[in-house]
Amino acid sequence: MTIGMILDAPFPPDPRVKNEAVSLVQAGYQVCLFCLTYGDEPAEEIHEGIRICRYRSDKLEYKLSALAHTLPFYTNSMAKKIKRLFFQFTQEP
Repeated sequence: MTIGMILDAPFPPDPRVKNEAVSLVQAGYQVCLFCLTYGDEPAEEIHEGIRICRYRSDKLEYKLSALAHTLPFYTNSMAKKIKRLFFQFTQEP
């Protein structure tokens, strides 16, 4: 079974997310972590058994996240990225 985790920040360094994901991997699950990147990290990599899928974000999108509960721009942008990831997994054998 594959478990998808969503982190609306870069990974690493969030230790809580990492600890949970590593525990799930050790329990025999496949874990895919959706996260953002503001730098030059690879778009995809395996880190301690966790499949990391990074999506490029920018400072404007980051600033709009503060208004996520007021205006839908950030929420809509993130939803598109998450849908893309979901469809990528459903197309894999």
